[in-house]
Amino acid sequence: MTEKLQTFFAARKTQQIAACLGLISLFLSILCLLVPLTWREHAVKNLGETSLDRLSPLALSLAHYEPNRLRYLIATETTGPTYENLVELLSRAKKDLEFDRLYLIYKNKSNDLRILADADYTENSKDAAVRPNAKFIDGYYDKSCQKQVLSIFDHPNNAGYLNEIYDGNRVLSFVPVKDADTNQVIAVLGADGVLKYANFSQIGGIELSRVVEILVVIFMVCMLCLFIGRSVSGEREPKNGKNDKNTKRWLQKPTVTQQENNVSIDPLDDVDPSDYL
Repeated sequence: MTEKLQTFFAARKTQQIAACLGLISLFLSILCLLVPLTWREHAVKNLGETSLDRLSPLALSLAHYEPNRLRYLIATETTGPTYENLVELLSRAKKDLEFDRLYLIYKNKSNDLRILADADYTENSKDAAVRPNAKFIDGYYDKSCQKQVLSIFDHPNNAGYLNEIYDGNRVLSFVPVKDADTNQVIAVLGADGVLKYANFSQIGGIELSRVVEILVVIFMVCMLCLFIGRSVSGEREPKNGKNDKNTKRWLQKPTVTQQENNVSIDPLDDVDPSDYL
């Protein structure tokens, strides 16, 4: 390395700029990673709470006006005019409440979760997931969905939404349809709400993940400059005679000199032993 480069890296100003720029790039990269998570959490919470507010009145209405119809369909697991009327009710509610999917879930005699009725069901439906008595755990639904629904059957006050995003942009919410007399859960009303914006890693057309990569590169370059500067400074220190002399002085063992013994001993020549007899 030439002398000019050594002087450049060892300069205090260069070291200060590298340290400041490295800290700033590290802070911004962490910020770019945390901001999308915060936006995502806020969006899911907002849509989940809105979905619960819309579902609760519908669940109360079903429990008040349709309990016998629901019990009949659960007991018989059949279709017909009663089933078609229920599907029509759900279809209108789905459109009015602006859900992507609206359905009722029940537990059969084997305690398996099944679809009681789906707003998208028609006799010519090709999607098996919306047909009567279809398994609830199909498609993008997972064990977390099953756990949430089962907890509502066991504890009627456990209405809620899942904090995960399903199928790229969906937030799932569930509320109980309870018998007004016994407070037992007849079925669970589920809804899939759609996020209007789901790409939280992008802002103003700028991909934050790309920004993080650039900031990490800047941070690594700054750390390299600091390392080189420290190394060059360490090589130059022994050339300074004053420092070398001070170093030798500190490394030398202290010299201990023996002090002269100034104690004089009286030979007792002038003492008469008879004085003590």
